[in-house]
Amino acid sequence: MQTIQMTITPEIAKSWLAKNTINRSVKENHVDFLVSEIKKGAWKVTHQGVAFSVNDVLLDGQHRLLAIVKSNMAINMLVTFGLQDDAMGIIDGAAIVRNVSDRLKLSGKDSWVYLQTSVAVFNCITVAANSKKLSVSDIESVAKTMTDECIVILKKYSTATKIKSITTAPIYASILLFVYHNPNKLDVALRFLSILTTGEYDSSKKGELTVIKLRQHLISYGTKYQLGSKSRLESMAVCQYAIMKFASGCDICKMKISEHEIYPRIKL
Repeated sequence: MQTIQMTITPEIAKSWLAKNTINRSVKENHVDFLVSEIKKGAWKVTHQGVAFSVNDVLLDGQHRLLAIVKSNMAINMLVTFGLQDDAMGIIDGAAIVRNVSDRLKLSGKDSWVYLQTSVAVFNCITVAANSKKLSVSDIESVAKTMTDECIVILKKYSTATKIKSITTAPIYASILLFVYHNPNKLDVALRFLSILTTGEYDSSKKGELTVIKLRQHLISYGTKYQLGSKSRLESMAVCQYAIMKFASGCDICKMKISEHEIYPRIKL
């Protein structure tokens, strides 16, 4: 068995894919994800690459090769030749899949500690083309746009005592987006968050009752906002409406789902 680093061009990738006779079904979403990583220069050489059997059958790397073809760009990868034919059955079988939080933790960037438990918030505040999954490089890109005020909210989420239906990623994402678009109103956001999480407010101050109304609404109907991406966006719409009214000093009688994003998500 031999492993070497090679530059794989689209032409080479096409020729190797012709040897792909016994692989699993192609996951197009994963191919698109890899294409995105390649095009934005986020691809890195690791021990994972392409592998062929002793009989020159492609055993591993079909999605990487398809991404090279689709992106029409050459990348460097390790290529292993001479695996036993029955190795296909155990490739990746003993591996535990690393999620984005794991990859952030293992990136070695100590200043990103606050992001390790905030990936769910980043999923909520971003809009990705073709609904692609969030990558480490996506988070790196979005993190560069975060002000110090935004980081305060992210750290609050990372250290928050969990309160059912209230200290959720969509709710913190809504508050984060408010600060992202209004960095000079961190004090407003922190007061909003304090009332929401403690239930303590000053009835003499206009707008604070709005936060209590939101808190009661989430406690009563919070479970319906945990049924998928659509309901997640609805909870964000309700929270954004409440933040807007609170920030303008308005008390409301009941919650409302805004028909548009008051504080728009970040486009990747």
